[in-house]
Amino acid sequence: MPKKQIKKSKPKKPAKKIAESVPEIKSPVSVGKEYDLEIEQGKNGFGIGFVKNFPIMIPDVEVGDSVHVQIIKVKADHAVGRVMSSEEPQLPGENIEEEYREAEEKAAAGELLPEESGGEEEE
Repeated sequence: MPKKQIKKSKPKKPAKKIAESVPEIKSPVSVGKEYDLEIEQGKNGFGIGFVKNFPIMIPDVEVGDSVHVQIIKVKADHAVGRVMSSEEPQLPGENIEEEYREAEEKAAAGELLPEESGGEEEE
């Protein structure tokens, strides 16, 4: 049997690089920077806050939380942050031991007014 001849094709033009045609968008955040964010959205266990319309994903927070975050990773379309501190609202009496200790310290220093003590005035 005769061998089939392999047809040699012309060299193809190099593919157009898409990355060169799309302008690079600079992220408004960088690794290590810290921001105060309000969590506006939530998805897949992450809360999402925004810095100049750039999404920052933070694990284990809920919509409505106010958090202070540090950026740990920056990607082209989002960044990832970790919570440095949160401002979770506390209800009165939620931390009764600390409130009691603070009241005792104020009373000892003479800073507690009778109406703040919760007790009756002494005569």
